Amino acid sequence: MANMLISWYSKQQSTVALSTAEAEYIAGATAVHDCLWVKQLINELGLHNKDGAVILHIDNQSAIKSMENDVTTARMKHINIKFHCIRDAIRKEGIQIRYRPTTEMKTDILTKPLGGILDKRNIAMLKLTTLDTKQHQNV
Repeated sequence: MANMLISWYSKQQSTVALSTAEAEYIAGATAVHDCLWVKQLINELGLHNKDGAVILHIDNQSAIKSMENDVTTARMKHINIKFHCIRDAIRKEGIQIRYRPTTEMKTDILTKPLGGILDKRNIAMLKLTTLDTKQHQNV
């Protein structure tokens, strides 16, 4: 809503992935479950999203191709069928998948240890600021 992040979580995948594309595909399918739940909650609260779009940002183009195409490649054929719900969500539920380079993934600050320069850039992307504790002592 309002082009803002409203949900996120970080967890080690319980399924072993043989490639980063497969790991992103599985993570995307998991995220879609949460997106659909949040979308339903928003509708039930009467806070309808004007354009109705739910956008999932992924930083792996191979995973995106697998999500958007119904063709299962030899490298992805062993993925459990429960993860293919992402394809249905794209077609039927208005979920949009967008590529975002790893360097622009704002949520990395919440899931990965980052060096000083990356921390500063991510803090700037999240629009975080430090509080002057002297100024706010009486708060």
